[in-house]
Amino acid sequence: MKKQILRTCIFIMSFNIFTATIKSDDKFSTLMEQNKQREKQFNEDKKKIEQAIKETEEELKKKEQEREKNKNEQIYTQELIENNTQQQNVIYDEIEQLDIEIGSIEGEIQELDNQIISIEEEILGLESKIKQKEYDIEVIKKELKQAEIDRDNHYEEMKDRMVRMYKNNRSGYVEIIFSSDNLLELLNRSHYINIISNLDQNILNNLRKAQKFIVDNKKKLEIQLYELEKLKDQELEKKSTVYSKINDKESKITEREKNQEQKRAKINQLETNKDILNDYLEELEDEDIDLITEQAILSEEIKELIRQSQVKFDEALFTWPVPGWTYISSDYAPRINPVLNIQEFHQGIDIPATYGTPVVAAAQGRVIVAGWVNGFGYTIMIDHGDGLVSLYGHNSTLNVKAGDYVKAGQQVAGIGSTGYSTGNHSHFEVRVNGKHTSPWPFLGMEE
Repeated sequence: MKKQILRTCIFIMSFNIFTATIKSDDKFSTLMEQNKQREKQFNEDKKKIEQAIKETEEELKKKEQEREKNKNEQIYTQELIENNTQQQNVIYDEIEQLDIEIGSIEGEIQELDNQIISIEEEILGLESKIKQKEYDIEVIKKELKQAEIDRDNHYEEMKDRMVRMYKNNRSGYVEIIFSSDNLLELLNRSHYINIISNLDQNILNNLRKAQKFIVDNKKKLEIQLYELEKLKDQELEKKSTVYSKINDKESKITEREKNQEQKRAKINQLETNKDILNDYLEELEDEDIDLITEQAILSEEIKELIRQSQVKFDEALFTWPVPGWTYISSDYAPRINPVLNIQEFHQGIDIPATYGTPVVAAAQGRVIVAGWVNGFGYTIMIDHGDGLVSLYGHNSTLNVKAGDYVKAGQQVAGIGSTGYSTGNHSHFEVRVNGKHTSPWPFLGMEE
């Protein structure tokens, strides 16, 4: 908006001083009359410029406040980022420690797994032995059962033998022998009694052996079975203990892993927050750059507006407008117009030079005209302040534009022969408050 006001002010000042169509000396006189109003218009424009300066300064102050707020926000955001990074480092350390602990636990579980495998193999071996023992017990039970049958048979046989002896009046072996009628019968009876006695003894011995076999082996098998069952119970208890430890370890590592996942989730959140904060910080930095740029533009606008409102002639001597070319083909004096062939007063001085030779500003000031002016062709006019204006006519090229500020000696155009001209030269003219005057005093020379 301030730039628009500036352009409008410059346009108004330029437009009210000169028009783009001067077709004759009469129109040029009209231009001189219009130029008398320049100072009045300039003062009005100056007030507008001062108002624009005030508004621009206020906007600049707002930008400074915005930038200060932006800087504080950047500092706060940077602190958040640093705090976020510190939290990440702490959690990373905790995760690293958890990884070490989990690795140790996993090693313990692997060792327990090996123990379980070994115990299971032992249990399988014991179960195989137990099955074999149970099979052997079944075999022995069958043998015991048969032995008990044999024992019972021997017992019945012995009991029957005793009954028969009792029925025979309990006759002993000696009585039977000596009751024989002859020696042969005695020998026969003695022989048979011996056989019967041996048979009875065998029956009794077998009965005793069978009974002892049954008792001893039954007890032995019961002891072995008990020991095997006890050993199996011990192994199962050991295995149960190992599995209990495994469950405890797995529960522990599950808890650690859960804790680790939570920490990793927190890390991810912190990373996300960090990215958001970094993006926000970049936005703040970009905004700060924009604010700096806007401040610089506003500062330049203020400087430019101040220059516009304070243009004054520094009363220094003018610089020669065509350096190195001092010949004057037409002076500030009455003459016959070389184009129109009429009597006139030449309002400036003509300085011939080769085509394109630099034409420079005679003094510092603001360009108020940079364009085609009838009669003068491509023309430059510079306001030096205090109503003093210099004019440079018949140029081939223009190096500045209306509104530009120029320094003394700065090239503003190139020598040409545009407009009403008979050859390459610069028409240099000086005006005070809109009226032409001799340029010589300003160039430090007498007429």
